[in-house]
Amino acid sequence: RQHCFKPGSQLLDEGGVCRAMYEEPIVKAFRERTGRDPLQIPNDDEEWMAFRAAYNTEYVRRVRELIRSTKPEVQLGVMVRGIGHGGPQHRGDPYRECLLGVRRWAKEGLMDLLVGDQWMSRQRTPEQLAEQVKLSVSQVAGTPVEVALEMAIFDADLGLISRGLPAVRDAGAVELALYQDTVFEDSTVQTGNDAWRELAGITEKYR
Repeated sequence: RQHCFKPGSQLLDEGGVCRAMYEEPIVKAFRERTGRDPLQIPNDDEEWMAFRAAYNTEYVRRVRELIRSTKPEVQLGVMVRGIGHGGPQHRGDPYRECLLGVRRWAKEGLMDLLVGDQWMSRQRTPEQLAEQVKLSVSQVAGTPVEVALEMAIFDADLGLISRGLPAVRDAGAVELALYQDTVFEDSTVQTGNDAWRELAGITEKYR
């Protein structure tokens, strides 16, 4: 992801705007509504961006409505990978990076929890993890929506994890999800259940 969320990559144009959602039904619908051809206008055309983003908003809205009509006690958390991954020009703007109207979703009450996505490795510092959370918090400021962080553990050691947890908490995350990737399997730190037992001891302090 650190490569595909760079301006000029497969996913983002040179201005850091998402290249996705050029499927024929979407292109046809835009032509019929506006009389303009998406293939002949810039990818970052505001009207074209908003048209594509509306599909994602409608999806989230329908999910919200379905939950409310069937299990109203269940909260809806939305994981957004664009926050914090893009280039410096629009870093932390999931609308431009992923065509996800997170700010709008929060204001309309379409979600309860915004889940940022990050990875933890020896190249990451606690401060960088906290910055990820702060970017997410900025997207839902002034609304009841809370922020969480999901992190894949790569080659991080347990010391970094223990330092990263309070940084993430203090930055405003109310929940943190860690999932196993390669670190334990490759014996970078420890292996199997021993590592997870030690990790459980670390995380218990921040519950």
